[in-house]
Amino acid sequence: MEKDIRSSVKYANTAYEIWNDLKERFAKESAPRAYGLKQTLSTTHQNGTTVPVYYTKLRSLWDEIDCALEVSRFSCSGCKCDIGKKISNLKDKERLYEFLMRLDAQFSVIKT
Repeated sequence: MEKDIRSSVKYANTAYEIWNDLKERFAKESAPRAYGLKQTLSTTHQNGTTVPVYYTKLRSLWDEIDCALEVSRFSCSGCKCDIGKKISNLKDKERLYEFLMRLDAQFSVIKT
């Protein structure tokens, strides 16, 4: 840890307190990163690459966006609402549409 940062957390009593302090301070930086990733995602197209290469590029962007936005995977213990499953299904559908929208024209039959 750099000296300037270390001196700002030297009065924390536990590693947990240090972690929370640093997370609160530096997690805000992930919003611009997520925005940049979303911009990159919006301009990413297959452009003649193979489908596996194209999908891998999208998947990498999605994973980075999830990390930057700290998309939490929550579960309701004892709950019967299935909200977590619904959110996951919605995210999967959104990603499927993103994938299909940017496929090359030769896949237009598949897209429809």
